[in-house]
Formats: sequence, C-alpha cells, structure tokens
Amino acid sequence: GFLTYEQKQQRKRQEAEAKMMADIAKTVAKKKKEPEKKPLEDVPAEFIKAVLEQFYWKYAKAKVPRIPTIMEKYEGQYDKLEAGLKKQYKDKAPDMQALYDKWKEEKKGRA
Repeated sequence: GFLTYEQKQQRKRQEAEAKMMADIAKTVAKKKKEPEKKPLEDVPAEFIKAVLEQFYWKYAKAKVPRIPTIMEKYEGQYDKLEAGLKKQYKDKAPDMQALYDKWKEEKKGRA
C-alpha cells in the first residue's frame, strides 16, 4: 500500500514517540538496576581525613586533635559530616567528591 503524506507523517511521529518511550524506559530500568550510590561512597576515609586536616588546620586549628573522633563519629556517613561543614563554614567548606575526583584525575595524569 500507498500511504498519503499525512499517513506517512503520522507514522513517523508514532515511531519517534515509541523510540522516546523506549529510551525513557531504558533509563528508568538502568536507574533501578544500579544500586543507589551513597554520597561520597567511593571517597576513601583516608582522603576525607586528609581534607579535614587541611581544612581544620586553616579554619579551626582547635579541632585538629578531634579529627580521629570526628572520623569515627561519621564513619560511613561522610555526607553528613560534609553537610555539617557546609552549614557551619558555608562556601569555605570542602566539596569532598569534587576534590577526590580532581585528585584522581591528577593522579591518572601523573601515572
């Protein structure tokens, strides 16, 4: 069969819509499959500790001796530690993930 111009246009629209829906479904499925990554999950504790040391050395020297206790308190939930720093120190607070990503990139460049 021959299709009129309108029928061809409608078929194109339907195909485009179907593809869009399939893409959306794929994206949703992918999101479900990947377990929710916790914030800062891939940032090692040693790295967070090093950042904390530098940060406190600069902004709150009195807290430096408390770092081991702070690290213990926030173990496995460094996002809460980071949120607390942001609340208290505003834009001076370190962005742990960004710093770690940058450090990893630099390390890759040196390797």
